[in-house]
Amino acid sequence: MLLLEHYAVNPDCDRNIYNDHCETPSPMHITLPCKPLTLSQLSTAATTDTITSTAIPAPTCTPGVNLIANPGFESGLDSWYEYDYGNVVSGVQNTGYNSGHSFILYTDAGGYKMGFLTQEITGLIPGVTYTFSYEYQYENPNVGSSIQCSFDTGPSESITNAYTTGTWLAGPSDYGGTFVAGGTGGTLSCGFFSSSPQTWYLDDLFIGC
Repeated sequence: MLLLEHYAVNPDCDRNIYNDHCETPSPMHITLPCKPLTLSQLSTAATTDTITSTAIPAPTCTPGVNLIANPGFESGLDSWYEYDYGNVVSGVQNTGYNSGHSFILYTDAGGYKMGFLTQEITGLIPGVTYTFSYEYQYENPNVGSSIQCSFDTGPSESITNAYTTGTWLAGPSDYGGTFVAGGTGGTLSCGFFSSSPQTWYLDDLFIGC
């Protein structure tokens, strides 16, 4: 280490003359390092931040949970909205597929008839594949008729003009039994279409995984 002496002097005093007002200056000691400090010594210690990533789990839902309210019409048409075009009679009867009730819709003769049954569905998880199903029955096999149910993400259909009357069938029979949720909710709409007299029964609707 190098030791330097520096004298603090009153600027009002002559450097070589000392009087009553000017005392003899005393040395000030300054210690300097003999070698220059390195850059690493002058800088603060570098710190390294560790960035960790957490994998986002794939969306899942609880199997068997039905997102449709009052799916078997045990509480009448609660949670459902029903409207018709033409001479259509609809309601809830006291017999069903697995329970004591089911939805019934009847159309008479004289032009194309249709009825609709809708419900707002919530609780979907985007990206999850859901199953859509129901049980249905019809009475007249000799007319062009169908049950067409759709959700916001796509349609489904069950043709009701085969020779399987008086028997509960699993629907949709033709297409649309699964869909991938694009949002957290949407509208379920089931339409009943016929050009001649027909009676449909609908029960135990299900949307879940």
